[in-house]
Amino acid sequence: MSLGPAFAALNTTFRQYFASVPSADQSVELQLLANKTSATGIGAYVGSHMDPSGDITAIRVDTTAAVKIEASAAELTPLVQSVTTAVMAIPRGELQSAGIYRLALRDLEAVREENNNRASQIINFSLLYEHLTLPSESESQIDEIILDIDLNSGEGHAEVLVNTGFDNAWATAFDVVDDPDAAQNPPSNWVWDEAQTALHQTSAIQGGSLAMTARKSGTYLLFKPETAIPVTDFLIDVDFTSHDNDGVGFVFRYQDIDNFYFCLLSARNDYAMLGKKVGAVFSFLDQGGQAEITPYQVATLHRLKLIARGNQFQVQVDDNPLVQGEDSSFTDSGRVGLMCHGNNDIFFHRVQLLKLNR
Repeated sequence: MSLGPAFAALNTTFRQYFASVPSADQSVELQLLANKTSATGIGAYVGSHMDPSGDITAIRVDTTAAVKIEASAAELTPLVQSVTTAVMAIPRGELQSAGIYRLALRDLEAVREENNNRASQIINFSLLYEHLTLPSESESQIDEIILDIDLNSGEGHAEVLVNTGFDNAWATAFDVVDDPDAAQNPPSNWVWDEAQTALHQTSAIQGGSLAMTARKSGTYLLFKPETAIPVTDFLIDVDFTSHDNDGVGFVFRYQDIDNFYFCLLSARNDYAMLGKKVGAVFSFLDQGGQAEITPYQVATLHRLKLIARGNQFQVQVDDNPLVQGEDSSFTDSGRVGLMCHGNNDIFFHRVQLLKLNR
């Protein structure tokens, strides 16, 4: 997908947030800088449109919005404050409806002197933006989506169950479950962070070692059944930024607190793994599921993805495969959710769940 239409739409939207602030002898310029781009869903497909019929595709962009303000030296500071206040006061719902799922003030650059006793300053905002492209006229829809996951899974049809950012009503869609085996640093602490427009988990709750061992009890954030039906074959991805280097991942095919699969990444001990808890006992998968690799960078926005089809599972970060494995302990559908293990400073920005039908 082209970045041009996405940036054109974001440029128009973002300028509206401060268009009425400057006077005639003041100027505000906007420059958008793409830090990272990725297609959402499966090959950018996120759903179907009825009229006109066709596919809805999406591109997700981690962006810096650099707002340059120029005014007289005396007017610059209050004008910078006015623009910053205007942008940061935008209601969460308005941002999300415009496709902006994270908005944060990154920094203020140093004041620069300009000609004629004028000065300028750049305000840098950090944004996570998703641009949807709707069909312009009736077209054939993608009934079969090929999953490039190298698991011999063939083709499948995808149904979007959840595709959303987080907000202060997150608890209506999720259940927090702390594993009773996670006896170190309980309880968990999942809180909405308005400044980061993200869900923040701030407890180092854990059971078992931080090293790559099978016992990895932690805190789980499960979709409520009314939010997302239990699934067997699925794709889930989440955008996260971790300021701690410990465990982040997913739980899936969750039957109860003693029976589920999980995946976990650790930047402290450089591993990506898949495991299971069967009858309250943690163990590795029957085949594969362990990789020695640095899975993510601290204080960096990443997209973590898990694909499960039959007895085959694969974990990706930023569309790069990290680890895969096979196991047949749980073949029935189950709940899906996020997982933290020993990680006391991690932000979750957006989550998507697609059901894969064979």
